[in-house]
Amino acid sequence: MTQHQISGSVLAVLALTAFIITPYQVFSSESGVYPRTISACLFVLGILVAVISKEQDKKSAVSLFDPLLLICLVLVLVTIVCIRTIGFYPAIALSLPFCLILFGERSAIKITLFSLAVTGIIFVVIDLILGSRLP
Repeated sequence: MTQHQISGSVLAVLALTAFIITPYQVFSSESGVYPRTISACLFVLGILVAVISKEQDKKSAVSLFDPLLLICLVLVLVTIVCIRTIGFYPAIALSLPFCLILFGERSAIKITLFSLAVTGIIFVVIDLILGSRLP
């Protein structure tokens, strides 16, 4: 399998999962229309990425058990657990540096500034502007 096939398949499965569980996560049927529409579009996009790239990427085969892929999966799962235990903002502020290190950034100043800036922007947009609370 190629990287594009793996990422397209994973996107399609996650979108399908989100589409199925959305009705159980929203307060009313009207509030579930937008998330279900987005997940349906992401499902189609994932299938297209997996199918179209099949002919184009014959040389870039990758194993499903690639160490970087497994580390990313563990990081996402740890972040989800942290969001449930310590809250969204501290969990994101702690997981973003690990993401940056994982993808090759080595400058401590850049890592710190980026993590604080992204967390701050999410706080301003979600809490202050939209008036919504994250867990």
